[in-house]
Amino acid sequence: ICAIRFERPPPRTPTLEEGEASRRRALLRKPQVRGKPGTLESFRGRWVHKRTEGMDEYLTAFGVGLLRRKAATAFVPQPQYFVDRSRLCVSMTTPIGTRIEWLHPNGPPERDYDPQGHSFVKTVHWEGPKLVSTFRSEAIADVVTSRWIEDAADGPMLVQETAFEGVSFTRWFLRMEESDGEANTLW
Repeated sequence: ICAIRFERPPPRTPTLEEGEASRRRALLRKPQVRGKPGTLESFRGRWVHKRTEGMDEYLTAFGVGLLRRKAATAFVPQPQYFVDRSRLCVSMTTPIGTRIEWLHPNGPPERDYDPQGHSFVKTVHWEGPKLVSTFRSEAIADVVTSRWIEDAADGPMLVQETAFEGVSFTRWFLRMEESDGEANTLW
């Protein structure tokens, strides 16, 4: 007769990254209370891309080559926004990975990196109902992104305008309701 004894391993303490991922999943499961335009809560949810204007010109000014410009203009973004601790989190899966950006209105300047690897200092503030992020770097001119919510016939429209050296592109998004698909599956 052979006896085998199985013991449960002691509970493991989650890593900082696992804890952060768990907290994000919990935030996404919370009911999405949406606020009036000009508030962080007005951005909450997943957004479906409707159209983009000026992307090729913007990327050309930024020094992006033809093949990368074509790939970028073919990309259809579906960002997801949530609010945590008075900061707005913008998460978007891209062909080169998931981009997560934290926006802290009227918070201290924060060091970060753009998708091209440029180091910059980001400041975020409100200009009326527009949330404006300025990315300042010694290597390149400022990149300024404004986001706001507009009323449209199909429902609330998120407008994002990004400008660099006098050239800009604009994207328009409609809110994806949870019944329209997997609205809370980013993490």
